Amino acid sequence: MAALKLSKYICVTSVGPADVAIFSTRSGALYTLGAREWDALTHGDFLEKIPRNSIELLMEASILVSSDENELNSILDLSKESIESDHVLDVVITPTAQCTLGCNLSDFGGYCGQDHKNELMSDATINGLCLQIERLIQPKHRRLLISWFGGEPLLAVNIIRSITEKLITIARQHNLTYQATLTTGGTLLTASMATTLYEELSIRSISLTLDGPKETHDLRRCTKSGKPTFETIAKNIDSILALPRLDRLKLALRCNVDSRNIEEVDSFINYIEDKAWAPRVDVYFALVHPWGERTNAEFAIDTIRFAKKEIDWIERLISLGGEPELLPPVRTFVCRVVTPNRLVFGHDGLIHRCTETPLAKISKFNDVVGTVNSVSPLPTSYKSWSWIDDIENGRYPCTSCEMLPICGGGCPLSWLRRSDVPCPSFKHNLKERINIQLKVKKNSINTCDEYQQPHAYSAAGMAKAFFGEDSEEYKCLALLDENLSIVRAQVAQGFYHNGKAQLLELSRERSSYANNYMARKFFNVMIEGTKSYVFYKEKDHKRLVQSVVNSLEALASISRNIELLDVRPAQVQVLLNYASSCARLNITTSICSKIQRYLCNGKELKFSTITLNSIETVTGWEGDRALFLDQVKEIQSDRLSDHGLKS
Repeated sequence: MAALKLSKYICVTSVGPADVAIFSTRSGALYTLGAREWDALTHGDFLEKIPRNSIELLMEASILVSSDENELNSILDLSKESIESDHVLDVVITPTAQCTLGCNLSDFGGYCGQDHKNELMSDATINGLCLQIERLIQPKHRRLLISWFGGEPLLAVNIIRSITEKLITIARQHNLTYQATLTTGGTLLTASMATTLYEELSIRSISLTLDGPKETHDLRRCTKSGKPTFETIAKNIDSILALPRLDRLKLALRCNVDSRNIEEVDSFINYIEDKAWAPRVDVYFALVHPWGERTNAEFAIDTIRFAKKEIDWIERLISLGGEPELLPPVRTFVCRVVTPNRLVFGHDGLIHRCTETPLAKISKFNDVVGTVNSVSPLPTSYKSWSWIDDIENGRYPCTSCEMLPICGGGCPLSWLRRSDVPCPSFKHNLKERINIQLKVKKNSINTCDEYQQPHAYSAAGMAKAFFGEDSEEYKCLALLDENLSIVRAQVAQGFYHNGKAQLLELSRERSSYANNYMARKFFNVMIEGTKSYVFYKEKDHKRLVQSVVNSLEALASISRNIELLDVRPAQVQVLLNYASSCARLNITTSICSKIQRYLCNGKELKFSTITLNSIETVTGWEGDRALFLDQVKEIQSDRLSDHGLKS
């Protein structure tokens, strides 16, 4: 085995009296180790004291790396590759320069740096915008993501409608998936408006803001004439949550925090508890930062102080049924400003890279890359912004920071202007986040005893739980899941050739996941699941068995790398699907549920070939298949009561 070293890009914290938890910021993997193993890692004699298979797992998670690897170069090379291969065309559109709120006015102690005007996007600009977006589409693109921003975009709903119709047509013509989100102040977001956005304009996620309890919020986010807005926004949230037809509309609630309201956040969370919003609204907290010509220095608070408070708020939200992000995902590039696939179209036709610049005055900085009437091509290389090279050359402290893979460097604009130090709060509370995550794991709802849909196991669902619904990884895997369902439908109707051809094409997309090894593992599970179905329908028993083996190995690998997910129900599902299809066992949903509860009752599965804590390969599967089928038959038989499975 080649010489290895402990990666620089890790966060380590104590877990109990004897163990440690290691979080890799390069891979996003979280492991717990005993004190003996950790001592061996830190003293460099781990090859003699840690089993080889454990060494390989730590290498796969980038906790152990080659001794001659320049990790910074590897991270930056990955960032460059990710930018060049980015398959999402991500466009922010500001349809108006108007806004309903006065948080940009000094009279109300505002912190917003925008300059609002009574101006709307013209028809000519709309047409030019759509033309430019179509020109930006490349063969690598799979998805068109539109984010409506402002000002207040809901003051221009007719413009949103006009552009949406054109862009959906363009997306269909280029075989792109179309998705849309919207950011609003919230005063115009009635239930009727939300229904229109969701059902007619394909908007699936909406972000809005409340800056604390009523008294605090209304002092800073009032209308431009000084009228309060808290009650209106809260009423809108309640009315949306009350509509079953909007159950799948995602609401995100932001609370901007500075020195004037940091002590009021606890009271705000009490209000959230009274409203029972936490399980259905994604609540998060953000530091007020410089914006435009506003430094907001008079309101600034230390990030470390905020980070300490944030941990208490996160724990409180979890106790109320919320699911705030704990472990930050890997960010292969810092933000939209470094990639040509992610642009911002202003209401005036100017095309920007940063969302904060279209309506703000920023001295000594111009991020305009063109206009909707530009004839020459827009930038198509990450070199249009020197951020990655600046990191490599040590221009910013990010060069030596172990948080770089999950932070990306914060805000390039802030570093460039030297307006503030944009380090994220998790830099100062990541250890606490890890410990909370491990606590949540012990009380996780993802246990087999509570697994309610035995025949509806979904690798995409597991990916959603791990990466988060808004992550690019999950969105890509969800799209893959949709395409695989089409393949299965074709095969079910007897169109084997078409289905297999499309499956082969989807399998070739594996390279798109090369930059995130955990996403690649979910990709493998999903592909193998569909292969199993194809082989079953074709009565190709040999390949079916091998596909089952591959699925079990892939799930076991996920389990080893993601201690926060209980994959045993999925492992059992693979086996039961095999039994149901290949061996023609009549396994009903009820029987399946009982079998799962039996198999996952203890800490390990009861089949030697797939014991959760020891599986490396499943080479014994071929010989134990008969034993497995016999055991399933026994559990399925009238002797269910012998296993504590009385109906």
